[in-house]
Amino acid sequence: MTSARIRRTLGCMVTEFAIERYTFTCTNCGHTWSADYDVQYLEDRDGDEWAFYRLNGQPVIAPTEETHLCPVCGRGRVFVDLVAQRRIPLASLDSDEPRVKVTAGVPTT
Repeated sequence: MTSARIRRTLGCMVTEFAIERYTFTCTNCGHTWSADYDVQYLEDRDGDEWAFYRLNGQPVIAPTEETHLCPVCGRGRVFVDLVAQRRIPLASLDSDEPRVKVTAGVPTT
């Protein structure tokens, strides 16, 4: 997927990219940890928005939708909180933003 334009895929349109940081707190032992997720937001033909999450480059269920086990005590009662979101604006070829052409997967100057 290119960041230079909005890409249409199977009737969907990428509307936003973001990096979201979640913290996880075990309600049993109090251990806390965090993880950064890459998120792509897409809009389908019906106008419904969908979010696709990746953790370390791998597709995953949204952090708020799954049961997490504490890495310390192994219990599954974990509180999940979105603590930061960095939105990545979609680039446009119609803008005056700096850019570099990519040839065969390699940026050229």
